[in-house]
Amino acid sequence: MRRALVAGFVVWAVVATGLVQAAPAAPLRRARALVEQRHYGPALAIYRALLKRAPGDADLLIETARVYGWNDENAQAAKLYERVLRVAPARRRDVLRSLAWQLLWAKRPARAAEFFDEYLRAHPRALQARLGLAEARAASGRTSAALQAYRAVLAREPGNARARLGVARMLVRERRYVPALAEYRKLLAVRPDDADLLVEVARVSGWNNRNARSAALYERAIRVAPQRRGALILPLAWQLTWSGNAERAIALFREYLASHPRDVRARVGLGDALADAGRPGQALIQYRAVLAHRPNRRNAQYGAARVLGWMGRYGAAERVYREVLRRHPGDVAAQAGLARLENWGGRNRAAARTLSALLRAHAGRTGLRHDLA
Repeated sequence: MRRALVAGFVVWAVVATGLVQAAPAAPLRRARALVEQRHYGPALAIYRALLKRAPGDADLLIETARVYGWNDENAQAAKLYERVLRVAPARRRDVLRSLAWQLLWAKRPARAAEFFDEYLRAHPRALQARLGLAEARAASGRTSAALQAYRAVLAREPGNARARLGVARMLVRERRYVPALAEYRKLLAVRPDDADLLVEVARVSGWNNRNARSAALYERAIRVAPQRRGALILPLAWQLTWSGNAERAIALFREYLASHPRDVRARVGLGDALADAGRPGQALIQYRAVLAHRPNRRNAQYGAARVLGWMGRYGAAERVYREVLRRHPGDVAAQAGLARLENWGGRNRAAARTLSALLRAHAGRTGLRHDLA
């Protein structure tokens, strides 16, 4: 990978003078000259020809693997490093770390973690290798183990932004949003204008139901990277809706839909914002526009039934909920919607019985408790 390019060229002069004694001198000089000019493709053609003549030359294998890595051909680089392990076991320590990185970048993280572990047993204070181990564990789904490795890096180097970002992301995976956001705040303190970071923290803030904070972060991201406005106004609109700023959200949904008129999610979002802004008739138009093409789109059905109920059109609202339940008999939102209609229609006890039963069966649905109150 080109991530290793700078470090690689530091040692290139040493490699060029001391390695691959068995390879023909003239072709090898041409290959190295091409590498110095970053013409990796033509250089690799020469290296491949040389390897055909000397397939067991460990030095040549290592040098060629390094160039494959710089050319972002990580799987091929890893294969050559693995060949070194087979043909020259004594060189194992020389290639372990490089092999681990190439395996990671070649999307073989579980195998990469094995080699990082082995390397770290001999070099326990190698922070970059420990960071690689953390990333390999993270990429292979070993969240707790990755978190442990990232924290080990931070314990030694508190300013390591990559490790702190890893900690935050692993906490997010575990849905521990509060401590994750504490880590993100530390990153934002030193990188306040990093648009990618702002968007990531905005997203996590939204997952933690901190919708006003999420909206503010999306707005900051748009200010520092105005070219990303088109991609960010939709999540911003939703966060504004959920944080009680429906009127501002409406304008953003309309702006987005002007260039994406077929986006069903955005049109449902516009309906939700219009409903929250006290415009149920306009909201119903948006929901029906979706249902005209996607008659079984449930969030549009929920929205339509909800605003029909607000407008006192209980029969029409009930028909929508019944249609949802015909296709999805266990749909909790539709059952709760029917209970609300019963309540508004004066059948309070029946509504309370339905909602109580739903709450017992679905204790995590806190909105049911609100309906029951």
